[in-house]
Amino acid sequence: MKHSLAGAREKPMLDVVGQGSKEAEMGALLYHSALHAERLRQGMFETGGFPLTSPPKPVSGTLNGKPFQSLTDADPRIGARLELFAAGQYTWIPFEHIESMRMLPPKRLRDMLWAPAIVRTAESFRGMELGEVIVPAIAPLTWRHADGAVRLGRVTQWQPLDDDSEAPIGQKLFLVDDEEFPILELRELTIASPLLSVAD
Repeated sequence: MKHSLAGAREKPMLDVVGQGSKEAEMGALLYHSALHAERLRQGMFETGGFPLTSPPKPVSGTLNGKPFQSLTDADPRIGARLELFAAGQYTWIPFEHIESMRMLPPKRLRDMLWAPAIVRTAESFRGMELGEVIVPAIAPLTWRHADGAVRLGRVTQWQPLDDDSEAPIGQKLFLVDDEEFPILELRELTIASPLLSVAD
């Protein structure tokens, strides 16, 4: 089965990119790793083999300096979690376990596909500090879409899921207080403590 991000052409392209400065070589190594993580990601969404975890808690905080009361991935299968690539692996981290996240505007074409980010985890995260990671900027399985602008993440459309909900395809979106927010417009995200339920 052909994946737009995981085929025979990508590795030679990265090999060429890596022939030059040390910075270029490091970039090639980084994105070899990202290709592996992207294959894992695409495979998971193709098979529907999603992690069996407890529903994440809602969070509040500030996004680009503006306060918000709710934040989720626009894809309901992901929910209030962040997709990221770290050390060649693909993982979801609930927003409740994230303290902050920073992203710069895209500088290279590859940043429109895989965006570098600095993620600081909260004390509730039982794991090592993440630091610099890669955040996928294109929704899963976008490569299947017939429209080239969608495949490149220049626009976002919506597609129905089997449970009658909808998921975006094209550039990834967050839902911030139920409003669509393109992931590549994120500059600084700060997460406050998880919201308390009424029962609390």
